[in-house]
Amino acid sequence: MPPKSTLRGYALILAAAVLFGTTGTARMLGTQAIAPWITGAFRLIIGGPVLMGICLIFKPAGPQKSPNKPGQRRHILPVLWASLGVVAFQFAFFEAVSRTGVAAGTLVSIGSAPVFAGILGTLFHKESLDGTWALSTLLAVAGCTLLATTGQAVAVDLPGLGLALIAGAGYALYVAAGRSLVHTMAPARAVGLILSAGGLIMLPFIWTSDLGGIADPRALFTLAYLGLFATAASYYCLTAGLVHVPVSRASVLLLAEPMVGSLLGICLLKEPFSLQSALGMTLIFAGIAVVAIRQCSALTSRT
Repeated sequence: MPPKSTLRGYALILAAAVLFGTTGTARMLGTQAIAPWITGAFRLIIGGPVLMGICLIFKPAGPQKSPNKPGQRRHILPVLWASLGVVAFQFAFFEAVSRTGVAAGTLVSIGSAPVFAGILGTLFHKESLDGTWALSTLLAVAGCTLLATTGQAVAVDLPGLGLALIAGAGYALYVAAGRSLVHTMAPARAVGLILSAGGLIMLPFIWTSDLGGIADPRALFTLAYLGLFATAASYYCLTAGLVHVPVSRASVLLLAEPMVGSLLGICLLKEPFSLQSALGMTLIFAGIAVVAIRQCSALTSRT
């Protein structure tokens, strides 16, 4: 694998994490009048069709199809699993946060994702879980713990924590299933199909919900941003990066998301900044740096 392509994959996944990290701040600034899970549903309903429309217009090139595999049927199962993972995250994460609070819900959901992703990567993609994965995951999860518990009391609610684990597993399921698609389908088309399928799954729930708050211009603008940038663009970057990055490593890089969210909260929402916050961000950065240094060393040894 060419070094430039590999580094591009890491950069794309970090870009996805940055875009994901803007979600919470955007919602706080523009869609507080809308139920959180409805905001999540509209992310899929907007993002999926937009990407599908782009694919129809520009026809992005994808990997060469293998003559030994049948048509498009091989895509159905990965798309279904990935879309179920996206939907599970939208429902379970927001309900977990409402039960346990932002601190515990975020910690368990985002912090457990690398563990689930490592297991799924081993089972379905034969990836090995080495010392680099273990060290980087430990550092990044420790950083998430510090960020999530800064100045907050962590509530213990067993059903809520169970839902947070489901959210983490859903996040990891998307990453693992998405990697199954990127070698046989253009990333933009794969993401468009996954998000559109997820939007269709959530559509019946939308019809029976109160959508009064959506009429507000600020809410409409925020939903457009979330759908186009924090969903369509971010999931595209993530899926395109998975062409070159193993599932276990990608899940660690995605832990930059809470660090970005914390920085935006401090800068835009005037949230308190403490030594604990700084240490948490430093640990997450250290976990990402371990992955980056290990990859750079591997690339150097090949040249």
